[in-house]
Amino acid sequence: MFVGYSFSSYVALESGWFNSGGLSETTGGFTISSTQTFNGGRRKIKFDGVSLDVVGTLPFSDKFSGFARAGVLASHVADDSSYSATVTYPSDPQFAYAFFPIARRANRFNFALGAKYKVNPSWSFQGEWQRINASVYRMGNLDTLEIAAVYTF
Repeated sequence: MFVGYSFSSYVALESGWFNSGGLSETTGGFTISSTQTFNGGRRKIKFDGVSLDVVGTLPFSDKFSGFARAGVLASHVADDSSYSATVTYPSDPQFAYAFFPIARRANRFNFALGAKYKVNPSWSFQGEWQRINASVYRMGNLDTLEIAAVYTF
């Protein structure tokens, strides 16, 4: 969901809300050495935030235009992941554990490319591809495809 203000036919400022829903994956286990095994686990993350973006629009005709959007996403992640490892020492048992928690909040760069089709002066449809840099959450880039109906007043 987003709201915005157009300064001209070419430049606008938009603010939006983003919610990934639940993202999940399962990581299989593997042998590290003859005495160490990573057992694997599951990863379940919810990622959301609010954004502030500058939008540049290039009209191709009266009804069809392309746009690029870039800005900052103030994001939050809820992580419900669990992993385990087994370490077996044949003699002199010594154990060392290291946990590296992921950040819970961060400001991340995002950008998008898209196209808009104007049905009438008030309504239009748009589709876009958006990339969010989610590396601080150990997720790499989060790519989304979005389709929206837009009402302009």
